[in-house]
Amino acid sequence: MSIGIIGSGALGSNVARALAKSGQAAMISNSRGPASMTQLVEELGPSIKAVTVQEAARADVVLVAVLGGHRQGAERPTRLE
Repeated sequence: MSIGIIGSGALGSNVARALAKSGQAAMISNSRGPASMTQLVEELGPSIKAVTVQEAARADVVLVAVLGGHRQGAERPTRLE
């Protein structure tokens, strides 16, 4: 079973960290491309591989860890209290 993570921010990187700690292989991606995650995957170890969003989306299980609805120029989501 392959695992793909789309989004390398706080949620995506922490899920990748937990998977790496348990020895589970996974792929992580972001909109800036694999080269932008060099430091992160070096920190996480050999079980986590930086890939394109398209590659991560082809995994058996895909975690989409991105802010919903945020687009350049769009208003940030408001915090619920």
